[in-house]
Amino acid sequence: TNFGNVLVNNASQDTSYLQSQLKDIALIIDLGGNDWYANVNIPIIDFTGNDVYESNEDWVLGSGTFDVNFLVDLNGDDQYTVRSGGIGSSLFGVSFFWDLNGNDKYRCKQYCLATSFGGVSIFIDEAGHDDYHSSQLSQSVAIAGGYSILADFNGNDSYYSKGETTSGYGEPGQ
Repeated sequence: TNFGNVLVNNASQDTSYLQSQLKDIALIIDLGGNDWYANVNIPIIDFTGNDVYESNEDWVLGSGTFDVNFLVDLNGDDQYTVRSGGIGSSLFGVSFFWDLNGNDKYRCKQYCLATSFGGVSIFIDEAGHDDYHSSQLSQSVAIAGGYSILADFNGNDSYYSKGETTSGYGEPGQ
């Protein structure tokens, strides 16, 4: 494409995707396998597999940072872990995150899970018993003219978001 190459991967392989190895790739289409995505911030469509998405960098995994980005995972019990700014969040950009099916775990510190700073963040999880865990300013937060939607349609889900300091109710921080 005019934006770069499209990487299409075989359904039978377990693959590790490292952002540092994806310089000329504009889109990943993975047809299956239990994959690992590390610090990846290009559009992803993953069809199936129990995948691990993680990053020690900020504003990754389907985050629109001064651009448009998306992450679509159609099936599998997936794990998503970022430090700050990620998993379908935007920084003056547009992000779209869609997980169609699976019992998923979402972990982040802050500015993630449909948080937008002057952008648009749409986060959809359609099915599965999902676990959302963040420290602060996460789980559908809109700041500085941003728009955010976090929608989880089915499942027995768990949501937790609490800062590091003691709350006004006397509950200790994490």
